Amino acid sequence: MKKIIILVFFTLIISLSFWSCKSNLNSDKPFINKEKTIKISSKKPVEFSMVLNGKLTENLKTPYKFKFSEDFGYFVFKPKDINDFLEVDVTDSNGSINSYYDGVSLLNIENGTMRVFGM
Repeated sequence: MKKIIILVFFTLIISLSFWSCKSNLNSDKPFINKEKTIKISSKKPVEFSMVLNGKLTENLKTPYKFKFSEDFGYFVFKPKDINDFLEVDVTDSNGSINSYYDGVSLLNIENGTMRVFGM
């Protein structure tokens, strides 16, 4: 009985190890430090604040463009006047994502996936 329990235990550990590594082994396009260009623009000049991974930067003005080469990034873009629209455009070698929201825009970059939300 002990041998069966030990055998099942080791089989389970080996299966979980290979399952957790599967996404990295089968990846056609590894997402390690691919440079992304992030552009914030609007139809008229807008002053806004940006939070990047908890660090606040205030008094930025559109158009604003910068490069980001990390695998993880959490951005919040908030115009000074909440009724102003901000266009967020993120481009990397795999493609681009674009959004146009009034008020607060959220950008999430995680392991090569990019998502934009508006509030």
